[in-house]
Amino acid sequence: MTETYHKLFGVHFLHNYYKDGRCVDIDVQPDRTTGQLIHQYGYIFRKEAGGFSVFVPGYTAENQSFVTDKTETNLQFNFILSITNPYLMNITELAQINEGSCYLFTNTQIDSAVEGTKTQYFSTGQTVDIQTNAILQEKNSKTDIELIKNGQVYSLQPSTNSTGYFDIKGLDDGVYTLKSQTTEKHIYFGNDRLTTNPFALISIDINDKSILNAAQSMQQPTYAIRLQSKETYWKYIIVEKETTENLLIDLSNNTELFMKTNEVLNGNKPVSVFTSRQKIPITAARDQYFRLKLRNGDPENDLILISKLPLPDITTLNYTHNGDTYSPIYLNF
Repeated sequence: MTETYHKLFGVHFLHNYYKDGRCVDIDVQPDRTTGQLIHQYGYIFRKEAGGFSVFVPGYTAENQSFVTDKTETNLQFNFILSITNPYLMNITELAQINEGSCYLFTNTQIDSAVEGTKTQYFSTGQTVDIQTNAILQEKNSKTDIELIKNGQVYSLQPSTNSTGYFDIKGLDDGVYTLKSQTTEKHIYFGNDRLTTNPFALISIDINDKSILNAAQSMQQPTYAIRLQSKETYWKYIIVEKETTENLLIDLSNNTELFMKTNEVLNGNKPVSVFTSRQKIPITAARDQYFRLKLRNGDPENDLILISKLPLPDITTLNYTHNGDTYSPIYLNF
């Protein structure tokens, strides 16, 4: 039996904006307690392009990977995600969340799995409140609350009968499910006291059967955060040397995708504006590109002026009073 390092689990950051589907604009670090656990057990945390993996000492027997030393099954690993591209949210479709919260991805909430593989997709509908001190305030909660972590239940009584304050300084770091008479939600408590809200937290419960079974056999799953491109109305604003009514935008001879209007730019410059009739996902590349053409009677005789119109600039979004989002794309022609 030869001891080597085996992957315990991996996480991929997927985003359909990027050409290869991997989002490289997110950084990840274990929180302080998780970093200590990784060091204590001799594990290895390794960043990868668009994700990370955790490796543990193990061995192979009968085509299965086993951990060398019995791992505590009540471990919870938490990883802090931060955005390295300031425009990531301009290209990402995510629900708005409250101040003091961030997105939560956990292996206890899985949307779906890829048949025939070990890939499992995190649910994207979870959020977690960041608890920045050892006194938890639950408004209107005059009765006991429960905090649940890794299946263990902690019952807490309010500090007084009226304020709804709970002392949690004796609890270990981690992500807890809070249950009271009026609410159920997730909170993150960490002694490293996050000074700014992270983009997201990833919480991995090691006792989940998708990681280790009762015989300490590693299942080696790959979890995935699956982010979707933001959809906007694309708005091509074409500044022409000479205005013509015969410009059009098409895709494979379909000319109904954009609505054309004549407008004035900066108070005096006539422009042709083509606005998509439906929202279009923002992407770094397309299989087929929109074309700018000059109408010349029969569509087969139309003159192609630009065979690949540029894609939206992710640094610029326009919002209307009713909440619609537009991607302006300026062309001098």
